[in-house]
Amino acid sequence: MSDDRDERGRFVAGNGGGPGRPRRAIEREYLAVISEAVTLDDWRAIVAHAVEVAKAGDEKARAWIAKYVIGDAPISLTELLARELLDIDPDLEVLAKVDEISETPSSFAFSTPPTFVERVKEIKAKIARAETQAEQERRKAERKAQKAAQLPTAPSGDADATERATTGAN
Repeated sequence: MSDDRDERGRFVAGNGGGPGRPRRAIEREYLAVISEAVTLDDWRAIVAHAVEVAKAGDEKARAWIAKYVIGDAPISLTELLARELLDIDPDLEVLAKVDEISETPSSFAFSTPPTFVERVKEIKAKIARAETQAEQERRKAERKAQKAAQLPTAPSGDADATERATTGAN
C-alpha cells in the first residue's frame, strides 16, 4: 500500500486525494457559452450589485464576495503578519505552492531563470521558519499559562502568603 492510503484503500488524514476528475467536454462547452454571454461590463455590474446588497446586510452576498476575495480557507492574521514581516512576495509564494503540490517541479520552473527558482526556495524556507517560530511562541505561552494556573493561591486577605507563594520566600 502507498503512504497516502490506508489498508482499505482510503486516503489517510492529511492527504486531500487527487485533483479530481477533469471537466467533461459538455461542461467545458457550457462554460464557454457562459463566458461568451457575460461580458466584463456585465460581470462588473453583477459584482457592484453584490457589494451594495452585502453592505445592506445580505448574508449570502457577503459570503459570495468573501469566497472570491479571501478564499475558502483564508490565512490567519498571524500568518499574514509573519509574511509581511518577512517581506514575502505573494506571487512567488503561489509559485512555491504550485511546486509543492506537484511531485515534480512545475514546467514553469524549467523555463525560469535559476535566480527566480532560488528566490522561491528562499521564500519557502522563510515560511517554514516563520511557522516554526510561531509554533514555538504558542507553546511557550501555553506553558506559561499552565505554570500560572498551578501557582497556589492564598485565602483572601492574606497578602503576605500570596507574596511568599509567588516569590518563593518563606
